[in-house]
Amino acid sequence: KKGSGMIEEALFQSAHNALLFAFNFSGQQYERPMMNRMADDPVKAVGLGLSGMDGAAQAGMIFAKLERLPALYQFIVFATYAPRIIPCECRHPCCAGHRPNELWNACIRMIEEAAITQALTGCISHRVLRRGIVQRAFGDKSITLTDLAEKAGVSETTAISHNSKVRLWLHGRPAGKGREAISGVKAAALSLIEQILINDGLVGA
Repeated sequence: KKGSGMIEEALFQSAHNALLFAFNFSGQQYERPMMNRMADDPVKAVGLGLSGMDGAAQAGMIFAKLERLPALYQFIVFATYAPRIIPCECRHPCCAGHRPNELWNACIRMIEEAAITQALTGCISHRVLRRGIVQRAFGDKSITLTDLAEKAGVSETTAISHNSKVRLWLHGRPAGKGREAISGVKAAALSLIEQILINDGLVGA
């Protein structure tokens, strides 16, 4: 700590580890202006020696930093780290033991809407196609572009083209022969939250 001749070491070595901990901390609820509730689902903690109130406080501090991100960046961080599927213990006969995470789905919807004006400007795009492309970009590979094209009533070539545009918007590309580098919005979001966590001492520089 400052003043004692010692420097307090950050608990997390990377923003990735900090966000994994916060999103996977078990049995806690966090109120968010962006969503009514965050993480009300029992999932595994990541074994950082934090539990109970200590763990809840640390996770809450990390979530509080997300408030400083632009709204789209918040959705991107949530869609990157929140689980798509969460445990379900409703005990109904039809229960498979898990259910979709509505928070993740809500973030995907918001990112998909942003893609209309930021990635697919000038394109006539179908909501089902856009939604599926964004879901795939954030880890849901349960549906193929061929399936999406069929559901949206467009050609597979159109689906591939729209997928390329959305992925370029999200992930960017390095500079190449005769072309400039493009910064992806996902990389920008993760870079900004990393810098915030480092500046605030939650993550080691």
